[in-house]
Amino acid sequence: MLEIKDIKLLKITKVKTWAIYFTYDNESYLLHESTLDYESTLTLYKRNLTEHGRYDLEVIKSSGSNSFSAYYYLDIRSEKPVYSQIDLELFCKKMTRDEFFCGIYEEDVKKMRERVGFINEDNRLHEKCIRRNNDDKRRILRFEM
Repeated sequence: MLEIKDIKLLKITKVKTWAIYFTYDNESYLLHESTLDYESTLTLYKRNLTEHGRYDLEVIKSSGSNSFSAYYYLDIRSEKPVYSQIDLELFCKKMTRDEFFCGIYEEDVKKMRERVGFINEDNRLHEKCIRRNNDDKRRILRFEM
């Protein structure tokens, strides 16, 4: 996991439909999406410059995922992503949520997960009440017939 302490040290350097290149604290990284048989995988790599001017990729984390453009781009309707489509704070929060990053947004993500948990529980209770009401209506209809 990459620890983010200061968002000002994060710079997006290149955006493609399948990858986001960025630097953090003068270190190079690559978030890459690969797809095989409709299964998507996101992988975060650290890019280490070799003596020959090429990059060696060191895997930091890999995770199955939906298409990452839906998660990290603000406007997924355009054919070609651009830098302005990536909100750095939102990018960091989503990367923290997906456990690629840790650090300054962990508390925000924790609060968001708690809210989602409360909403899910509330939805389950609501569905249970609806089912109970529907069961009661069926019993009444049977009794009246």
